[in-house]
Parts: sequence; structure tokens; C-alpha cells
Amino acid sequence: MIGLFTDDHMSFEIDRNPSSEPSLREMSEKALKLLLEETKASTDKGFFLMIEGSRIDMAAHNNDAAAHYRDIVAYQETVAFVEKFVKENPNTVMISVSDHETGGLTLGKQLDPLVYPEYLWHPQPILAAKRSVEYLTAQIFKNEKSRSRGFIVQNIINLGLGISNATNAEIDELMKAVLTRNPAVTMDILGKFVSNRSLIGWTTHGHTGVDVNLYAYGYQHLQLTGNRENTDIGHFIARVMQLDLVSITRKLRNNNETSLKPEQRENNDDKASYKRLHYHGRKSFKLE
Repeated sequence: MIGLFTDDHMSFEIDRNPSSEPSLREMSEKALKLLLEETKASTDKGFFLMIEGSRIDMAAHNNDAAAHYRDIVAYQETVAFVEKFVKENPNTVMISVSDHETGGLTLGKQLDPLVYPEYLWHPQPILAAKRSVEYLTAQIFKNEKSRSRGFIVQNIINLGLGISNATNAEIDELMKAVLTRNPAVTMDILGKFVSNRSLIGWTTHGHTGVDVNLYAYGYQHLQLTGNRENTDIGHFIARVMQLDLVSITRKLRNNNETSLKPEQRENNDDKASYKRLHYHGRKSFKLE
């Protein structure tokens, strides 16, 4: 079974239309129900399910605190549901981990280098935002009218971001990016409207090298306590599921006519048709 709900990425949780796109929890609940029904009649047949809250990462790429928060909450709701499933099915283990941190998010941003920073942050501006900066940027670049100062102040800043106290300097900076038809800078500035008011800082639009949290619950989960190399997680899964990864990999390669032989991998260059693309980079926009 496969479910396709959009022409591109699933919407950020802050932008999602529940009537056309299911939530991460709803999709996870359906998948677990189907897998459980498929395997319940067998005593030696289990299943593996990967659930990805991928838009958390994408919101951080955009330095979009409001979208980031909403997708984190959606992921946490999914974790809570899976935890309940594990409690009801004792021979199951749940692992929650990220492959990296994105954005370098910090709390207590110092807005003025000449003024000693306050040790606090403000969640209210995050909760007030109604749309992602990606969605709002797409609205700006729909047509000439949507790029007007009046439209942007009323529909993008006031209604979309929930901000009524934007300064002329902030609006002027945003209009410069809009009039030079630069969507990437426009998204960055829109993100700062919320982040600066929340005192949230970002160090990058890319990935960082900080450690990430690892959570586990259920069958033999204590084997994952402490600081771990990322490969330890795969080895743990293979061990508890009694998987022979070497033979499985060999079988997959032998049965896959499109897999490249060693000599083919060595002789192909970066322009080859199979080149892997960075799938979660920042969105490109059609400019009208």
C-alpha cells in the first residue's frame, strides 16, 4: 500500500489541511494497524516500520521557528501513540533519533551586541504565527499585487505571522528582498520577524555537528543507554530482529537489475543519471 497526498513534500503541520492531508500520527496509526493484522497470525514473523518527521528538518533549514515547533509537536504526538502501541505489544521496541541537528537553534538570542543579553526567550510570537515562511513566501510571489507593501503588511506580516508591531526598518528590509525577486532572502527575513521577537537564534541554514538525543522504549531498550555511535542503532536493530545483514544485502543486490556493479560505480562520474540529489534543500519558487 502507498499513500500519495501531495504533488511535492507534505505540508508543514502549520499549513496542513486535515481534509486532504493526514497527520503523521494518523499515517503511523494506519501503518501499525495494517502491519499488526498482517503478522498477528504468525509466531515468528514481525515487522519493521520507519516513521520520519521530515518536515522538522526542513523548517529548521528555513530557520522557521513557528513551523519547526508545530512539526515537533506533531512528531511528539506520534511518539506518544507508538509508545502506547509498544506497551500493548511487549515484544516491540521503539527507537526515536535524528540523523543530525539542523539550524543550530539556541534560546536567549542577543539582538544588540552593545546591550547585555537577557537570559530568557518568548514563546508567544511562535504561537501567534499562522503559516510557515515557505507558504507565505509563495503567496508573496504569486503576482504583482501580492508583492505590494500594503498586501505584505496586512496579509503576510499581520495575518500570516501574527505580528502587528513590525517596524518600518523591518518592512523596508523585507520589501527590498521582494522587489529584487529573491525568495530565499525573503524567507530568511520572514523567519527573523518571529525568531527575533522570540529571542531564538540560528547559526546556519544547514546541518550542525552537535550530538542528538536518542530515546528508546520497549524490548531490550536498555542496550541503547549512554552515548552511542550512530551505527550502534543499526547493529541493535539487526541483533534484536535476528537479521543477517550481509546475506540480506547480497540477496538485494542479486535481485536488483538496476544496482551498479563495482566497476560501473568506479567508472561513472558526477553527471551520471543516477546521481543522488539533496532531497531536502530549500524550496524553489516560481516567480510571476
